[in-house]
Amino acid sequence: MRDNIEKSLKIINKYPGVKGSLVMTPEGIVISSEIGEEYKDDLMSAISSSICLTIKNSLKAMNQIGFSRYVITSTKGKLFLINLGEKSILLILTDVDIDIEQMNIVLFDVTNMLKKSGRMDI
Repeated sequence: MRDNIEKSLKIINKYPGVKGSLVMTPEGIVISSEIGEEYKDDLMSAISSSICLTIKNSLKAMNQIGFSRYVITSTKGKLFLINLGEKSILLILTDVDIDIEQMNIVLFDVTNMLKKSGRMDI
């Protein structure tokens, strides 16, 4: 199963403008990482875990069930957070000017591949 996750992350990282990706638990534990040396995967997963918890709690307060995808844009790039199930989240770091439409196609294909791998409900 881990090979499928690593393969999926490598596919994502080949897309132009992607700086790195990882799969983590909602608690911020890294399952598999293809984040470059410029970023620390444990720090990125800890910060993202906090963001996801805030999103989840805010949506719950609005009577929403949960999130499927959340994108944060900064002056230096974008952070994609994709919910893969109750026990895992896909995090992707990209350049700020990445083609969102094409990225959505890549994300759709890769998230389906990850969900089918059977490892996403860890």
